Amino acid sequence: FSAGKIELSHYMAVLNVLADDTDPIVVRAVTTALTELAYLVDDENKTLFANFVESKLMPWFKRLGVSENANDSADTRLLRIEVYKVLARYTDNQDVNTLSVKLSSDYLNDPSSMPRAIASVALQNVARTGGSDWFDKFKAVYEKNTDANVRGTIGSAMKFTQGADVQKTLDFALSEYVSPADVIRIVAGASDVLDNHDELYKWLAQHFTALVTKMPAYHVARLPEYASASCNQHDITQSQAFYQERKKAVEGLERSFDISLAQSKQCLALKEANQSTFNAYLKSVN
Repeated sequence: FSAGKIELSHYMAVLNVLADDTDPIVVRAVTTALTELAYLVDDENKTLFANFVESKLMPWFKRLGVSENANDSADTRLLRIEVYKVLARYTDNQDVNTLSVKLSSDYLNDPSSMPRAIASVALQNVARTGGSDWFDKFKAVYEKNTDANVRGTIGSAMKFTQGADVQKTLDFALSEYVSPADVIRIVAGASDVLDNHDELYKWLAQHFTALVTKMPAYHVARLPEYASASCNQHDITQSQAFYQERKKAVEGLERSFDISLAQSKQCLALKEANQSTFNAYLKSVN
């Protein structure tokens, strides 16, 4: 599909069939493909997409769970994580959400209690679907724990979607507890899950000097690529306005902005070309 050799409707039909395969390698390819189609998911079709994902992956989730078994193949272990990740990111399945709450609580109480990959998925899920108290829980454990792996796992999961939590997350990135090298992870994570970047650019406008002062130069020079790429014309317009003058004042920023803008425009073109077909297919299988 990405090479332009197959129509999207046919591609989706193939994924629909392959998801029922018994080979973990095949189904993992399906999870990757579903993630790559996420740029087409919006308010209009997100429930249909969630239903499609659930119908294809929940049987695997129930079969594999989240606990490793001694006789698992490497492909099965990888598939377990990918199935959980896609369900946690793109559906609101109650079983998945309930499990994520338990796993997140267990991890925050004892980070050695589970593999980081599983913990990361659970934490990102509760950040997206849970209440505001999760930010405070994340922050408390991050601050008291000096282990770089634990901080990296929690920092990468701070993908909150509510305005107040987004603001608190971005403010936290500039706190004394977050190292300069880790700031970009939190800022990019906040950008990653927002439907639009209004809150992000409002915060960047207020804190741009503090941000570029704290971050390493090699991260500053790639800030647009990390935080500003979008498949949304509204966000692209905001990005152009925000960086218009700033990209000339910081070394390397203009090149990164150009890369980000090119990626965004390419994504938008693909979205415009494929959106109606994607929506129609989802409606046909729901």
